[in-house]
Amino acid sequence: MNASRRSARLVALFATLFLSASSIAQPRTVVQQQSGTTLQWRADFVHAAASLRIAGPNGVVEKNFGAEAVEFLADASKLKDGRYVFEITFVSSLPPPGLSRDTPRTPPLFARTSGGFLVDSGVVYSAVSTPALRENQRPDGKRAVASDLKDVVVADDNIVQGSLCVGLDCVDNESFGFDTIRLKENNTRIKFEDTSTGAFPTTDWQLTANDSASGGVNRFSIEDVTAATNPFTIVGGAPSNSVFVSSAGNLGLGTATPILDVHLDTNNTPGVRLEQNGTGGFSPQTWDIAGNEANFFVRDVTGGSRLPFRIRPGAPTSSIDIAAGGNVGFGVAAPLQPLHLRRTDGSARMLLEEASPSTAARTLASFVNNGDVTVSYQSTAAPLTTWETAAGSTGFRVRVSGAATPQMTLAANGNLNITGALTQASSVTLKENMAPVSGDKLLQTIKALPIYTWNYLSASKDEKHLGPTAEDFHRMFALGNNPKAIAPGDMAGVALGAIQALSAALSEKDRELAALRDRMSALEALVTGARRATQ
Repeated sequence: MNASRRSARLVALFATLFLSASSIAQPRTVVQQQSGTTLQWRADFVHAAASLRIAGPNGVVEKNFGAEAVEFLADASKLKDGRYVFEITFVSSLPPPGLSRDTPRTPPLFARTSGGFLVDSGVVYSAVSTPALRENQRPDGKRAVASDLKDVVVADDNIVQGSLCVGLDCVDNESFGFDTIRLKENNTRIKFEDTSTGAFPTTDWQLTANDSASGGVNRFSIEDVTAATNPFTIVGGAPSNSVFVSSAGNLGLGTATPILDVHLDTNNTPGVRLEQNGTGGFSPQTWDIAGNEANFFVRDVTGGSRLPFRIRPGAPTSSIDIAAGGNVGFGVAAPLQPLHLRRTDGSARMLLEEASPSTAARTLASFVNNGDVTVSYQSTAAPLTTWETAAGSTGFRVRVSGAATPQMTLAANGNLNITGALTQASSVTLKENMAPVSGDKLLQTIKALPIYTWNYLSASKDEKHLGPTAEDFHRMFALGNNPKAIAPGDMAGVALGAIQALSAALSEKDRELAALRDRMSALEALVTGARRATQ
């Protein structure tokens, strides 16, 4: 890096993605250019969307763009010094909204490129803007020219009983150390060029160490030369055992002692990212599966990094257990029903909670069946007892298991039938403000209370009933809190008070009649005595 470049502070790093005016059937090239402090990537086909991802000492930055000219702006003075790797995807077309996986479609064309750049003291150096590579020198100090390079052809096996150095920077008396083969120059490559023909495989491969230009990526790659792809790369500085395959075939990521088929070992939240990038015709979607000391979780990155699924450390065995038949158990390894919750510590219970601050009425549970819906309640303590509630065309019913007739039936028209006594609470321990009532007043009020025969609107006209209306009863006696209903206890209380008043009145009449009988008996005795005296 020359002094003039080091003195120039980068105010902003522009990564401008734009497309050429030409439109072709297949993407062929993605070109990187630099003008001053602006990095540009240009695809040679019309694209509908593009995405840019940059990873480096600052972490990972992602930007998505549409078909319009777009920019990615970064303040280089705020970027940490170091090497950055970028990956760009251009998509030529997008699927219509709501595309099903079963819908025939033409996958969108896309092109992807990756590379790197260097930030040093706030200045950006890329592979297209840095000084030219150093010239190769001969041992005598002169520049190497084509005539200095002589081909050597060996028409037999070539055995080197020592080390081998290949490259323009190899020198006489090279110190090999323990190296057997050394590639030494500014571009180190090993290419496997297969000249097979016909049905034989012919793909060419290459081992590549580092990008060719200054500011590029320190990397070791296996490149598919024929397909122009880079399927395997290790970036310089990767920690020990970044990828480790044990003798058992276990894959270690961050560990030299993988225990299972794939073993991730890191100091903070080992995880796996599942990213659907949209280039296959479906909407982009990213999920993370990870775990740490707080929880094991699935994160919906695209949906705002929500955590729809979490398991806390210490959760018991079979906290959630799905049987082979599809039954789901909570706390049970062999669920007996499609949904089976079991506990053995007295904590089995269900809570259905709507925590919205709104006080609107809501349906919090629904039971739907093509026929009667039955809910069973069973006590396993001796004697075994099972109750059932059922709802259907004949009403809502309560039945003890084995009973021929429901103990209670509530019909759709409101009629309630029970097979036993109806008891209302009336203990003195449940009452207050108790005061005596005048039976005579109740009796007089009853005399003025209209009594009718009638039938309910919801019932047959032949189903007659007898009694007052609730409105009249509430107006005349001021009992209860609902002017459209009469409590059976209030009706009985009014009747008992009136009966007491009638009983008192009858007792008074009985006394009066007894006195009259006594007077009549005295008069009869006088008359009888007078008759005997005259005889």
